[in-house]
Amino acid sequence: MAGFLVHAFLLQLIGIAILAAASDTRALLSLKNGVGDPSRSLESWNASTPSCQWQGVLCSVHGRVASLSLQFLELPASLLASTIEELPRLRQLNVSASNFTEPLAGITLHSCSLESLNISRNSELRGSFPIEFLTRCSGLRRLDLSQNQISGSISGASFGDGRYESLQWLDLSGNDLAGAIPPELLTACTNLRELYLSYNSFSGAFPSLGFSNSIRKLKLAGNSFTAFEIRSGAACRKLVELDVSANNISGKLFVQPTPSCPKLKHLNISLNSFSGTPGDILGRQSLENDGFLPSLEVLDASYNGFAGEVLGIHQNLAFLNFSSNRFTTIRDSFCLEQSPPFKLTSLLLPNNKLGVRVLDSLANCTSLEMLDFSFNNATGEIPDRLCENHPQLQHLLAWVNKLQGIVPPALGNCTNLTIALLSYNNLHGAIPPDISRLQNLWWLSLSSNRLTGKIPPSLGELQTIVVLQLGNNSLEGGVPLELSKCKNLVMLDLSANQLTGTVPSRVGRDYTGEMVLGLAPVVASSLGNCKILEVQFSKCRGRDGLFALQGLRLEDLEQRVSELATECVWSMQYLPLFKVELTSLIVLTLSYNNLTGGIPGELSSMQNLYKLDLAHNFLAGPIPESVGLYGFPLSNIRPQDSPALSVEEHHSDDGYREELLAGVPCFIISFLVATTATILLTRARQVQKVLGLRR
Repeated sequence: MAGFLVHAFLLQLIGIAILAAASDTRALLSLKNGVGDPSRSLESWNASTPSCQWQGVLCSVHGRVASLSLQFLELPASLLASTIEELPRLRQLNVSASNFTEPLAGITLHSCSLESLNISRNSELRGSFPIEFLTRCSGLRRLDLSQNQISGSISGASFGDGRYESLQWLDLSGNDLAGAIPPELLTACTNLRELYLSYNSFSGAFPSLGFSNSIRKLKLAGNSFTAFEIRSGAACRKLVELDVSANNISGKLFVQPTPSCPKLKHLNISLNSFSGTPGDILGRQSLENDGFLPSLEVLDASYNGFAGEVLGIHQNLAFLNFSSNRFTTIRDSFCLEQSPPFKLTSLLLPNNKLGVRVLDSLANCTSLEMLDFSFNNATGEIPDRLCENHPQLQHLLAWVNKLQGIVPPALGNCTNLTIALLSYNNLHGAIPPDISRLQNLWWLSLSSNRLTGKIPPSLGELQTIVVLQLGNNSLEGGVPLELSKCKNLVMLDLSANQLTGTVPSRVGRDYTGEMVLGLAPVVASSLGNCKILEVQFSKCRGRDGLFALQGLRLEDLEQRVSELATECVWSMQYLPLFKVELTSLIVLTLSYNNLTGGIPGELSSMQNLYKLDLAHNFLAGPIPESVGLYGFPLSNIRPQDSPALSVEEHHSDDGYREELLAGVPCFIISFLVATTATILLTRARQVQKVLGLRR
């Protein structure tokens, strides 16, 4: 008898499970019939197949629908609500990247078993924060409403009444939300671990973090917050990442007594209104030896008003960005000599007011891979021990400074170096042949210094060189024939020197293969980000048009260009990346030298040559038809000192003006106007060759 009862009970349970599963199936088929499915992702949803086998459906061990992942649908919000109510075991729902045909606001759920809800990236989802929709979802742990067009305030969301007590992950970034952040979001949601509010219009002071908060990641970038303070160690005891960039925050960040924030690894306070010394804002002038931010690995404080001495660091910091501030000095031993050594791999200090011997101060920073202190007033010489001090150095950006002395032959020992930009300094002497040992070197710029002597023929051994800039110096002799062995060279600028001899018949790249112009080689993302800009100069003697830009606002760059080229007409425009197969040089600039003879017809073999500038030399004879330039004789008279040119600035008017040029170095090919990419991409064999002649 007992066995019969057990058997009957089991049959009853099976029957209930079958009925429940059938109810789930009906709810799903009702959903399918009520939505638009342009991507046909619901084709497998039919009665001939168990619903647990349908695409985007996951079931529990009891055969109930537990998870739905439905993307790219045309979805009525009211139908979504009824589906949630009809699936009582549904725990996870993802309807991201869909097109909502009505707002969520105003729709009330009567029952909800969800633990995770993703309604992100729905461009047509508008209206206010869906308070009523979420009222019954008291077990919700993860809520993603990012990248929508939700507007208004979240102050009425009642975060303090217990309904969001289980919430651990909240993403509201990329909407049109505004107003103040209710303190209850932080004080009542004690299980909240990750909070993303970036790129909205929130304003006012951000509420103080509660003593019992569990927040690990806090992202507030791109709002209008005016204050953010951490007042106690308990408030940040679990914090790992903090991003308050691109706001209008000023005042103190850490309030005395300074909390240690023992787990904080990533801190981004860039693009704010902080001013004063680091001690004024952070409560410390140094991170050394007192337990303050002991785990910090990444600090970005660029685009602020920090002044005085650069913040001292501890050995765990790997990335430090103080671009576009007002620092005037850096301590003599920035990295202490100790074991294990400091981990600093990337130091970005461009566009400050540093007037000290920066390279000497960094001697003990042995892990450096990226060093940028361009656009300063740094003095001193390039140390003979530079490569010994920084054996991992890959990127050295020191242009627009006041460096003196020679280019040391020992620079050839920096075997990992890919970019060396030393233009616009006061370097003198000869170019050391030892540079030819840099077999990873991609870009070398020594323009606008006071270099003398001959161009070393050994530079032809630089097999990876793409850009070589030696213009606006006092170099003598001829153009070395050995440069024809640089199979990857696509831009060569030797203008405004005292070179003699004839125009070479072939130089640079003589190799077929795809190259990436604009951003090559790829720089590790851990060293920063990049924007690409082309700067064109005309009516100008010996000025580079190829720049590596990092850590400058656009208006700052315009001011700097005006200072560097006071008698030039110049323009800027953004240059997109493109890939193209090149067989030759694309830019050859030999203007303002003492070259003689004629223009060799063999230049026609350089099929991708787009800019050929031979102006202001002593060339004579006809222009060969094979080069594609003919009809005008060349004058054998070189103008001496021409009168000052009238100046008129011409800025690109393409409707696209970025506020920032930030991150890792940008590699911009000079003189490529917008049509260049089209010409090269179509691989036109008959390209226009531009010859600058002053008549």
